[in-house]
Amino acid sequence: MSSSAFYLASAKLPWRSSEALLDFIIFTSILWLGLPVVGITIVWLSGSVYLWMSTITLLFLSFIYRFKLDATTGHYKPPSLFWTIFLSILAFFVGVTGLQFFLATLLILTYWSFQLFREHGSVSLNPKICIILLSFLIGIFVFFFAPGNYVRLEHSDSLTLLSNLRAFVLFVSGAYFGVGVGDLGRALWIGVLLILALNALTSCKNKIMESFFWFVVSLATLLPFLPLIHFAAPRITFITVIFFLIGIQSLCSEDIENRSNNFKKQFAASILLLLVAFDGFVGFAANRSLNTEVDNRMNIIQQQIALGSRDIVVPNYATIPSRLTYMQTPQHDQKYLKFMAQNLGIDSITLNDEPDSPKPYSLQPLKALKN
Repeated sequence: MSSSAFYLASAKLPWRSSEALLDFIIFTSILWLGLPVVGITIVWLSGSVYLWMSTITLLFLSFIYRFKLDATTGHYKPPSLFWTIFLSILAFFVGVTGLQFFLATLLILTYWSFQLFREHGSVSLNPKICIILLSFLIGIFVFFFAPGNYVRLEHSDSLTLLSNLRAFVLFVSGAYFGVGVGDLGRALWIGVLLILALNALTSCKNKIMESFFWFVVSLATLLPFLPLIHFAAPRITFITVIFFLIGIQSLCSEDIENRSNNFKKQFAASILLLLVAFDGFVGFAANRSLNTEVDNRMNIIQQQIALGSRDIVVPNYATIPSRLTYMQTPQHDQKYLKFMAQNLGIDSITLNDEPDSPKPYSLQPLKALKN
């Protein structure tokens, strides 16, 4: 996913040169540290659909971007049969992924077509490219006729346009600052400043316009939630943040002659990799602690069932979740236990609320790991 995003931003593959690799490491580390609620969008199985949808969309756009660059330089060759089939499959999945993703793809493809038309006066599509685009449109068609979308809308709250617009403006204004999460987007914005400080900024008007367009696409990914603001959550800013970082990276130009700047990038990349490693270690400690608590709870349930108990009391999960931990709230946890009791054929499983029982979010994982 990150390789595709970096390619769209710089038209360079990470392994093209040592400088490109350094830029890629910095870009990817900032992307990892700045992505919103990764415990939900990556770690949680159901929520990781955002990771896979983003990966498929950016991979598809990267291949189309390569075709666009080749057409610009006059070296365009139609894709082979294998690549036509592969890209058609990707295009179909981009179409069915969701409003955010195919809206962004439509905007980007339209903009690239306009660029080619402006440079060459006309745009002729190879039949294989037409097949790929047709597959994309079929995917959109399938998405709009998927019954699950309408089932979900039945559970939505009816809000007035003014209420929707007010809530939407508030949401968009905080979308780049970890709205609902409370981290103020520190990692993202410090990372943005680092990228801008370590690179020479482009002075090319066309390049600046392309960067501005990525910012427009980033904002456009939030537009589908204007009528659906009650479904808006921090996780929907996943692809929004990625397009925003693509725009920031695309503002940078190569500065091969400045060796001192190369040393600064090496130093920054090393520090960022250490931060990523420590982030992973903290996540490991929290998830290990939570895993121990899950095993302990299941042992209690199995032992009580073996003793013939019909009403079982289990402790709360006390682990303080890390950024890389998916953990249900105590309210959702209790609902989950209710369904678990039904599946196990017993009367109830409830959380222990005694004063001396573990309280939710009260156990420091690193301290538990040390002990």
